[in-house]
Amino acid sequence: EHNMVPVLSPCPMAGATAQFSIIGTVLQTIVENLFFATVVYALRPGYPMLWGGASAGLDVQGGDVCYGGIERRLMLLANIDMAVFYGIPANSPAGSLDSCLIDCQAGAEKTWTYFTRLLSHAASGLVLGAVTNGKAMSAEQLVIDVDIIKNVMRFAAGIETDHLAQAIKEIKEVGAGGNFMEAPTTMELLREGEYLYPTTFNRDGTDASPMLERAHNEVESLLSNWRSPVPENIQGELERLLN
Repeated sequence: EHNMVPVLSPCPMAGATAQFSIIGTVLQTIVENLFFATVVYALRPGYPMLWGGASAGLDVQGGDVCYGGIERRLMLLANIDMAVFYGIPANSPAGSLDSCLIDCQAGAEKTWTYFTRLLSHAASGLVLGAVTNGKAMSAEQLVIDVDIIKNVMRFAAGIETDHLAQAIKEIKEVGAGGNFMEAPTTMELLREGEYLYPTTFNRDGTDASPMLERAHNEVESLLSNWRSPVPENIQGELERLLN
């Protein structure tokens, strides 16, 4: 009625609200999506929508949904494949994790989450900064997530071949025993940027500060220099409406 695009979002949990096998949970997610799509099309034939789903496994030890598990990546990728099969854009939630700390576990869970989603056909769903099954948000985790996503997108971009002829030329010119520090391509790519230099990642060896500390400093810098582009009178009106 309001011309808003619905996001279908069935969330069967394997072992609790869905059959415990991965394929059983995937099947239920697909069927629930088809049910919701049927309702949408019954009301508005051909109306746009986003195929969704946030299926996951049950952590039988703690009784909670397991957002960070690798099995969830399989479930959600299979669901995206079915969206592609039906020709409907897919929304696939990515960014929630099991870890309540910004630690090695969080880094692993975030990385394979963003890798599987950004390299798939998902149209939307990225969440930045979420920790503890999406129950909390962290500014430091957010800036780390940005760096992880930049790395994944750099990987997805692949290898440019534009410099191949120049590479052969410079290899011949420099020869054995030389170096490429002052070669034209080195100077060019240092300026243009074929290589990624993440803000929060450590490349300074033992002299570097921990990642969380670097992320915190980045957050403090962003907040101290940030000014809202929204005019003050509109900010005041928004605050009044919220109150």
